[in-house]
Amino acid sequence: MADKTAVQETAAALFCAIADNLGHTEAKKELNLKTYPTYTDFKKKHGAKIKSTFSSAINSPGVTLKMIEDLLESNIKADREFYDSSVNIAVKLISDIQTIDPDFSKIKPVALKDILYIRADKTGDNIMTKIAKLFSYANKREKSFGDVNKWSPADIYLASDKADKVIEKELKVAEKAYNFQQLNECINDLIDKGELIGLSLKKSVKSASLYRINFTEKENQKILSGLHFASMKSDNPRDVIIYFKSVGQKPYLKARHDPSSDTLGVNKAMKLEVEIIGARGGSLVGWGKGNASGTGFTDIWATVDPTEASKSAGFFENGIKTYTTEIEKLNKKYTEHLKKFNSKMTGSVTKALLNSVTLKGISEKKSGKPNEQFTLVNKIFKTIVTNNGGFDFKAASFTSFTAIPKEATLYDLYKNERITLSQLHVINPIKKHLIEYFKVGVKKCDDVVKAWYIYVSAMSPKSGKFVIAKT
Repeated sequence: MADKTAVQETAAALFCAIADNLGHTEAKKELNLKTYPTYTDFKKKHGAKIKSTFSSAINSPGVTLKMIEDLLESNIKADREFYDSSVNIAVKLISDIQTIDPDFSKIKPVALKDILYIRADKTGDNIMTKIAKLFSYANKREKSFGDVNKWSPADIYLASDKADKVIEKELKVAEKAYNFQQLNECINDLIDKGELIGLSLKKSVKSASLYRINFTEKENQKILSGLHFASMKSDNPRDVIIYFKSVGQKPYLKARHDPSSDTLGVNKAMKLEVEIIGARGGSLVGWGKGNASGTGFTDIWATVDPTEASKSAGFFENGIKTYTTEIEKLNKKYTEHLKKFNSKMTGSVTKALLNSVTLKGISEKKSGKPNEQFTLVNKIFKTIVTNNGGFDFKAASFTSFTAIPKEATLYDLYKNERITLSQLHVINPIKKHLIEYFKVGVKKCDDVVKAWYIYVSAMSPKSGKFVIAKT
């Protein structure tokens, strides 16, 4: 079953196709939130057109019209708002599409019948899937990006039959040898001819605007001109946030180590998300090695300051080594803890075994005497509260053992101790270096922030052209 994001994107594609089918003048009249304030209102008048447009102009594997209607007619306000967003994006696109390239103006006078509105997933075989294959061929040879979204974050494509044939032909060339210059030349030529465009969709409940990305250096610089290192939030022991424009406001980059592991092993993953106003901007894959040819956090940093980026990569690597040793100790300790609950236990600790011991199922006393099991878990709990200022359980913090929910288990104690190890040995060393390095007003700090933003926003020199539709 398609995820919600796929349904949201296809809903926007559907209304873009309806606008195209109606033509510019009629679309502005009928796609009107005052006349049709809800999707249900719009469907009463245009139900037949919705069905015919979906069947003839939408190519989105795994998404059905019913899924879209369930979303747009949901009892949840945030879901219903995607109707408003889809209408706003569609009207803006049909009204201003010629600003992307003059050749797209042919959509405005009448419906362009051979344009398809396409969204792809891993099971599909449409032009969006084929473009992703072209990207993989180029990236295999040049390894410039961690994923296709750093080349182009397009959620849907508007594509003609001619564009599909050109891409199909290009695939045969790419199988032998291919690079980003060839890929971008192919895509840019189709855009210039008004045959193809990729759209990155952001929720646009109040209004929508179109932003061309990578079309001209001047346009890109206008977006980047306001970016600089504004401040850092480092009071949370689990993460650090670097603000790109103004203190406490988006856009920002949030870095956090993810210690979770179902096998109770060592997870080296760092969550590195860039948040922009109204949407998630993108992510960086891993902390990196401080190598300017890589795609991780310190790798992008190294394009500006390789010395300090390499230091940060080293702090992370050493932190993971220490963390690995401490996780091994933690697992041995909890193996011994479990033996107090099951004297016949053999082998090592597992997540299932830890979850089998429910904390609320342990009596404080046994045969009128203090229960050794209760004393143990209560001691662990108090140590965690002392170290972390609270016991973390499903997005809530507890300081009283009696207050924690009855479903809490020994595994929850283990997770809290694992979080402490993550903070001490992985986050703290890299955070200390970040605090020492980043200073407001220092040009190299501003340049590093811009380098991260450029990469995650697909504005690198090798990235492709695309259009963002957002508020």
